[in-house]
Amino acid sequence: MRRVILGSTVLLLAAFLTIFGYGEEKGHFHYRMKVRVDPATQKLEAEAWIQQPPSTRFYLQKGFAVRQALADRKEVSSHQDSAPDNSLFAKLGTPVEIEAQSPHELYVKYGGKFEM
Repeated sequence: MRRVILGSTVLLLAAFLTIFGYGEEKGHFHYRMKVRVDPATQKLEAEAWIQQPPSTRFYLQKGFAVRQALADRKEVSSHQDSAPDNSLFAKLGTPVEIEAQSPHELYVKYGGKFEM
């Protein structure tokens, strides 16, 4: 049973790198992810490459943090976004803003400890 729960948890955790505004008509975007999970330490490390991102605002599971962010292959900073937000994503995760203006491609490395 633990494997099923872990598999579902990993899928949900990976999905928490969610682009805000995904439903807006801003064209198509593509992404790929690499996720590493260590069940013994309950840590997840992930990398996401997003082409044509409709937004630079993301929601990470609480306890996760951005480790590195690149916009068009240049280092950029990120910060927790404190703007008011009543979306479902805000109730489940922490809003993060990547400081980049209309990037063609974003790379975000993030992770942290999760609880099962």
